[in-house]
Amino acid sequence: MASPTVFSRSRRFSSVLLPPLVALGLLGSGCTSSDNGSGGGSADTTTTTAVPNPCTPQGDETMAKALVRCGDASIAYLSTEDVSGTGIVIERDSKRYVLTNAHVIDPYDSADVILAGETYDAMEVVGVDLVTDIALLGPFDDDVEVAPIPLAGDVEVARGDDAFTLGFPAELFDPDPEDLEPTIARGIMGRQRTDKEFDVTYLQSDVLITGGQSGGGLFDQEGRLVGVTSMVWGSEYAFAVSAPDIDRSIDSILAGDGDTWPALTRDPESDRLVTTETLSLAELGQSAALTIPPAAEKRTVTITTDHAEAVTLEVTDPNGDALALSSNMATGVEQLMARMADGSGSGQFDGLLGEEGVDAVTGTDLIEAFYGELDDSVTEAETEPGTLTFEVPADTRVHVDVDRLESDEAVEATLTSTVGFEVVRVGFATSTLEPGDSDEVVLAPSLPLHIIEVAVEAGQEITVDATAPAEDIALAVIPPDVDLISAVLFGSGEGVENVDKKESGPFENAEQLTFTAESAGTYRIVVGGYLGLTSLVRIALSAA
Repeated sequence: MASPTVFSRSRRFSSVLLPPLVALGLLGSGCTSSDNGSGGGSADTTTTTAVPNPCTPQGDETMAKALVRCGDASIAYLSTEDVSGTGIVIERDSKRYVLTNAHVIDPYDSADVILAGETYDAMEVVGVDLVTDIALLGPFDDDVEVAPIPLAGDVEVARGDDAFTLGFPAELFDPDPEDLEPTIARGIMGRQRTDKEFDVTYLQSDVLITGGQSGGGLFDQEGRLVGVTSMVWGSEYAFAVSAPDIDRSIDSILAGDGDTWPALTRDPESDRLVTTETLSLAELGQSAALTIPPAAEKRTVTITTDHAEAVTLEVTDPNGDALALSSNMATGVEQLMARMADGSGSGQFDGLLGEEGVDAVTGTDLIEAFYGELDDSVTEAETEPGTLTFEVPADTRVHVDVDRLESDEAVEATLTSTVGFEVVRVGFATSTLEPGDSDEVVLAPSLPLHIIEVAVEAGQEITVDATAPAEDIALAVIPPDVDLISAVLFGSGEGVENVDKKESGPFENAEQLTFTAESAGTYRIVVGGYLGLTSLVRIALSAA
């Protein structure tokens, strides 16, 4: 049975969630201000205001016509430089916000909003709830008149009832605000599903949801907002988080109890940006990731490292196309290929290498196989060892991956840039647990892996349970004598066990791994996700 996907948002680009070649991923954290009528901040306390439902039919209106009228005033189009989606105007404590899915604005701290023909640039994300996949943006300035839709509360939603959705599927990017109209679709309520691990109820319907519709409203046959569309299961079913769960998420966010999560700044002038940073890469297999926010004008950027002999630099745009590569990239790739040849890798690059395998190609061959024919501007960007100069088109975010070459010592590399950048990852998030412990960790595009260290006795049997609300989780265990790079970059190595069975959970979102320690020592459990979105993961360790 296929797993559900939360990709009911429209994508501008195919995000580089795993790094182009040697690095392990890129995307990150930030903070922006809002304008054109949206202001940041959150209420100290929350009260659900009794707002009349503007979607109730008037006069001879049919339910569908009433929802069209309602949607024109209250359903918003959201976009970042990567994706677009849908939002709903709601009200709390006399302040009005835009409600959407967290994965619509992920991994950014703001989104541009178009509502009823008006544009609100860089509306700030107030907070997120990763369990329900809910984000809240705003609030609107008090003098801005917008029409909120009340959440239905705990109303009965029966199988066979009519169901309607409102959203912006398959919209072109940079649309004319005056031309935008939310799309209405109709189907029937299928059933309710409950994720007991996370205590979230989903409403299942056969209303078509496609790219761009995430964060839109699910309405019942009386025009009440009973859920927010979030996931699809193939092309057969759609799922919406129920209104009572959303209500609780909103209250939690406004009370300051939302989830902590990394969010990229979209502001090239943000005070979070730096122009120099020292990166500590203690172990082979660790890497760092930086991002340069987009700017309105084309720019020439120079990045320099003081350890050209120890690290590689890989600069890409959000489409994964190379803008600049350090000349030692080929050396780094050849080192990885050597590991594959001696059996410590899983053959991750086999699809690029062809039938002849690693012995018949060079690092340069593999780079060209991955990127295609490279422009001279890419291959000649390194003006001297460790210094890359490259052009960045207007409105384009830049990703920089920094990887260490093989060496016997830890690397402390200082990077300097002519424009501000944000460090989104250095190495991997790590925590220490004991058998019997449990924890919650966050995976994100900037933090695609989390490593749990556990001290185990020889012969001891350990079981790892991992569950996420919607993410497709995979687990691997690294014995004490296996290095990080084999397990992380290749997903294998002698003694490394990987698990991605997806056999349990309401959306096949739970994994279990059991291993017996052949020797005493510290074992590393790698927790990863395949969808590449920010997700909460619950981890529990037990010993037999």
